[in-house]
Amino acid sequence: MAIDAGLRSAIVAPGDAGPMAEFFQAMAPTLAEALGPSLPALGLTKRDRVDPRGGMTLRNEIAAWAGAFGIDSFDLYIGGRDPLGVHGIPGEIPSLVLGAGITSPLITPLRARVASELYAMARGSTIVRSRDATSVAAILVAGCRLGDIPVDAPPYAVLPEIEKSISKVISRRTKKLLPELCRAVLLSGQDARAWYMRAHLTLARCALIASADVSFVICDAIGEPPERVRVVLKNEDYAVELLRFGFSPTYLEVRRALGLEGLS
Repeated sequence: MAIDAGLRSAIVAPGDAGPMAEFFQAMAPTLAEALGPSLPALGLTKRDRVDPRGGMTLRNEIAAWAGAFGIDSFDLYIGGRDPLGVHGIPGEIPSLVLGAGITSPLITPLRARVASELYAMARGSTIVRSRDATSVAAILVAGCRLGDIPVDAPPYAVLPEIEKSISKVISRRTKKLLPELCRAVLLSGQDARAWYMRAHLTLARCALIASADVSFVICDAIGEPPERVRVVLKNEDYAVELLRFGFSPTYLEVRRALGLEGLS
């Protein structure tokens, strides 16, 4: 079921909002084209696109989740190198890529990944899936430089490559937005590396709402096997905060609004 903007915003973790989130949302299509993921990199072509008029059950299930998060139009591709892969590609019309081994109805882990990937596309935070915190910080510096906004920053080793890649594909329209976006980020005092972690937590919160499986979400988010969950819960603030969200009224309210009560 579709949820309103207020409930969609309630999924967002504290710290994943404001000018930094707005910067990355505006830059998301550019970053996808410059830094990936892309259809060729994932091993797909236009021939792997699913016709939305074909009535495919899996596409209908994906469309329900997309609509719930405010995505009215999207392309679905099936195939690639990873049979269970789930990848979002932002763009004027966003694309979701699913591995050939994914079928409908979605099993719990894949439902979690699909929901969080769609939510990432809706918010422009797909980049945190494919790049680390240092790269995300370098992207902000590159944006400031391309927008002619002075910025003090460490000499990130990845910065020249990132700046060159972005400059090749950024549109005039997006480039015109950079001065205002970058000034707002710098005035806010937000840190890109800190935002990276908060954006990750937002996507984990979305995955938890979709799956109701905190063990899986924690393992998937931080790359730990199930037998490590108990240790991680004791030592990772990230995991503890996610667990608290799972017991919050917001979590229950969003699941109820999505029609997920009783679903595991």
